[in-house]
Amino acid sequence: MFYSIKNAKILICAPSNSAIDEISIRLHNIGILDKDLNYFKPDFIRFGITDKGNGNGENKSLENLEQIETLKNHTLEKLVEKKFKEIDIKINQEIEKKLSKKKSIEQNCKGANQEKLESLKKQIVNLDMNIRMLKSERVSNISNKKLYEKELLEKTRILCTTLNSSGNSIFKSNNISFE
Repeated sequence: MFYSIKNAKILICAPSNSAIDEISIRLHNIGILDKDLNYFKPDFIRFGITDKGNGNGENKSLENLEQIETLKNHTLEKLVEKKFKEIDIKINQEIEKKLSKKKSIEQNCKGANQEKLESLKKQIVNLDMNIRMLKSERVSNISNKKLYEKELLEKTRILCTTLNSSGNSIFKSNNISFE
């Protein structure tokens, strides 16, 4: 189905968190077969609570800790957080560039004639306005969490969850349907 229906969305369900965790780990570690019968590792989301990371103190082996980390990295929350951080880093880098440019212009103001000083002040005002807009964009980025969730759910072709979570309202509210 992954290949026969273009952009098919596949919902993989299991009756328990441990079962869907095991499927998710195998999907991550082994992957699925492509048309030419070669394995590849598709992007997927592990939706819901992971059983491996329940913190009950059982099975703290290195393999289990690696599996817990693998599962966490495929959760919707972690993927949204990653996207948020990427955007936030870009915004912060832009702010730093503007602040650096502003500082450089302020240095050039020393000893500048009146005409040059007016031009430099206009550049500083423009940079200040750009910095305020970027800071506003950063605040807006925080409030866009639901949009990131929707974008990820629309883009991801494979979703792994329990039977209980498969009817979650997040799928209905975002018009996410599966083959």
